[in-house]
Amino acid sequence: MPRRLWLRIGLVVLVVVGSIWYLYPPRESINLGLDLQGGIHLMLGVEVDKYVVGQTERAAEDLKNALERKGVAVKRVVREGLSTVVVELASATNWNDALTVAAELASFEVGQRDEKAGRFTLVMRERQLAQLRDDAVRQAVETIRNRVDQFGVAEPTIARQGDNRILIQLPGVQDPDRAKALIGKTALLEFKLLDEQTPVEQALAGRVPETSEILHQRRVDKETKVERRQPYVVQK
Repeated sequence: MPRRLWLRIGLVVLVVVGSIWYLYPPRESINLGLDLQGGIHLMLGVEVDKYVVGQTERAAEDLKNALERKGVAVKRVVREGLSTVVVELASATNWNDALTVAAELASFEVGQRDEKAGRFTLVMRERQLAQLRDDAVRQAVETIRNRVDQFGVAEPTIARQGDNRILIQLPGVQDPDRAKALIGKTALLEFKLLDEQTPVEQALAGRVPETSEILHQRRVDKETKVERRQPYVVQK
């Protein structure tokens, strides 16, 4: 067969194959967006102030315990408002000792003082307040990302929007009710204290106290994409 004929046949084959590829591209080669293949679009708000309130209440409890260990009797140590701790001493004679203990709370500074009444307040520093709010949103994003992984979505969008909102787009997800139920749980995050008395090795061996449980944090290496699950023992 003449060489020119072979070239013509080859050219025709290439044109046909190229046309088929153009008209019917392999599905895995194209990542369709939310507008083309459908899916779920959500905007969640993180209740950051609830996290701040929880941290303030823990600080008040820690301060109360520290004062009692120091031998300073108190009437009450409670949270007031968003991020203020009110301290009322049983006796003003321990005023200086109480202030010394309170100074150990680096995230707070002394506000109002009434030495005669044995009463003072601690106010969370603005930098710490901003950090807690940022931590709440970042942890929410990570928690949502872990939940979304259960759907096996190729290219989900989980992005922070503004100070306390999270944009979620799940292209191709065909079960919106299940997705909303699963992701919606992450909008109410629960922050737990570490159980520092129980070694992780002991817990993994099955010896977990009734008041504690094991939780895992998912970590993915940005370069190798290798996923690790870090276990923690936390209080229930």
